[in-house]
Parts: sequence; C-alpha cells; structure tokens
Amino acid sequence: MYTWWKVFGKGSELLVLLVHDGDHNLVGIAPLYVEQQTDHGFLPMRTIKFLGTNDASSEYLGFIIKREAEQEVTNRLLQFLLFGEMHWDKLMFSDMLCSCNCTQLLYDVVMCFPGYLKVVDKWDYPLIKLPQKFSSYVDSLSKSLRRNLRYTTNKLNREFVCEFDQTFDVEEVRKIVAELFRLHELRCLRSRRNSSFISPEMRAFHMKISETFFHKGWLRLYYIKLNQEIQAVAYGFLYGKTLFGYQLGFNPEFISYSLGNNILLRTVEDSIQSECENYDFLRGSEKYKHRWTNSERQVVDVVVYASHTKGAACYFILQARKRASRLYHRAKHLVGD
Repeated sequence: MYTWWKVFGKGSELLVLLVHDGDHNLVGIAPLYVEQQTDHGFLPMRTIKFLGTNDASSEYLGFIIKREAEQEVTNRLLQFLLFGEMHWDKLMFSDMLCSCNCTQLLYDVVMCFPGYLKVVDKWDYPLIKLPQKFSSYVDSLSKSLRRNLRYTTNKLNREFVCEFDQTFDVEEVRKIVAELFRLHELRCLRSRRNSSFISPEMRAFHMKISETFFHKGWLRLYYIKLNQEIQAVAYGFLYGKTLFGYQLGFNPEFISYSLGNNILLRTVEDSIQSECENYDFLRGSEKYKHRWTNSERQVVDVVVYASHTKGAACYFILQARKRASRLYHRAKHLVGD
C-alpha cells in the first residue's frame, strides 16, 4: 500500500484511522484516503476510499482488525466516519471479500444506519480450486479446451524451440516485467483498445512492486520463449496457499498457437507442484476464465452517499442510469428474439 500511495496518491489526502483498546494496544486499522473526484461528469464529490482503490486497484480490500475485536472496532470506525466531524460526500467501500467476517460486519452496520443513501453491488471473480495432482485438474477441463491445449502444445514444439521458465533473479525481473508491458501494448494496438495497465504510472508501480514482492518471495513471473525470444509472460503473486494471477501478456502474432492458454496451463501446473490450494483470477469475469473453472469468489462494493443535495443528486443519477441500462439490455434482448 505504501508503494501504491507513493505512485497514485498525488493530489489526495491520506487518512489512516487507528483503534486502540483500553490497554493502548492497536486492534484496528482503516487504511483510507480522501479524493476529490468528479461523478457523472459534473458533480465534484469528496470521496473517502480504501487505499488501493482506482488505478492498479487491489482486490479484497477492507479494515484490518484483530480477531475477536471485529464487531467493536467496525462499529467505532463507522461511527467516526458517519457521525464524526469529517466532511465527505461519498464513502466508497469497494472490492471487499464477501466471505470475510469484517466485510459482513461492515455491511450489516452500514445498512442499519438511517439517513444515508446506499448502493450495494456484488461481483463474482473466477477461482480455481486446485487438486493435489495436475493430471486430475487437466481431466476436469472441457474436451474442447484439452484438445486445443494438446494441439497447440504439439504445434509449438514442432515449429519452435519452445521454453517455459520462471524468473529467479532480481535483474531478470526488470527485464521480464518490461517484456510484459511490451506484449500487452502489442495486444492493445492489434485490438485497437486502450488499457490503463501500460500508463507511465502503472509501469512505475509494477516495476517497483515486482521487485518488492520478489525479495519477499511472493512474486511469480513466468514466460515462454520461442526460438529464444520471449513471446508470453504470466505475472502473479503467491501468498499463503493461493497464487493470484494478475496479468497475462502474449504476442498477438502467435495467436493461432494459443500462447495465453499454454502459459496459463503451465502456471497452474507450477501452482499445484508448489502445493497451492487456489489459483485466483482476480478482478473480471471474462469468458475465457470460466473455461478453466466453475468456482468463484464473491466481492461486494458498498457505497454510502451523504443525504445532502449533492450526495442525493449523485445517488439518484446513478440509479437512473442503472435503470436505463437494464431497460436497454431488456429491449435489446427482446428485439434479438
């Protein structure tokens, strides 16, 4: 979070709340910041968010609270934010893991407070629950995906000197991360789409955080070489028993070889060999992720709007846009039928 704040915190106010018990022991932390943002293109909103929200946004955010103190600390933090002297237009508690006890407590407390306008959205993030044997996982995949992997793996080995490897040297980390950005940019150019991942701020952040995670033993950086040239990179983090897959990059010139599928398969294989229990795809519910798993983790966003004129206006505009979007998709579906 320190690295994220150094790169992305410019122009915002740091707001870290601490809670101590009667013996002056630290029992809770609310890692927050305050940002002046413009909602709906014209409404300036003073917004309180978790550190890690926005560019390079982190998943599974929330309060950090000592076990068995969750209820009391959550109440105290929310009472301070909702009824204290701080001025805000919007509280944005985003990307909270639903299965976390602190998330449920925060949700319950916020929804009980009267006089505020609240919006709750839930999202599903695909997750692979890894078996003990790699062969068991491969057998669980669909026939079409297994057929594609066999065909493209044989094609790669037949037409190239194909190498799959992992980075174990800090100097190589910088090189491979730079290759990841290059490959991601190539894909964006080919598909004519924009991506915040290749912005100067994102490059600076990931160059720094990849080195930090490398020294902590958390970084997992895999790559595929074809004829000794890097053509695919998988970038992730190992923490506890879960490998978090953050980003894939591959050269679109080799799209017929399914490099993305091949490097993902090798990454999952290494996760199983490392005795991981989960491979987490993180944010996004793209179709390709569901080809690899039927399991999901659910996250929730809880947004609280102040009941004054500006907060209410932002809330009702958001609700109107949501209704318009639902009507549009319903009409589109009916016309399609």
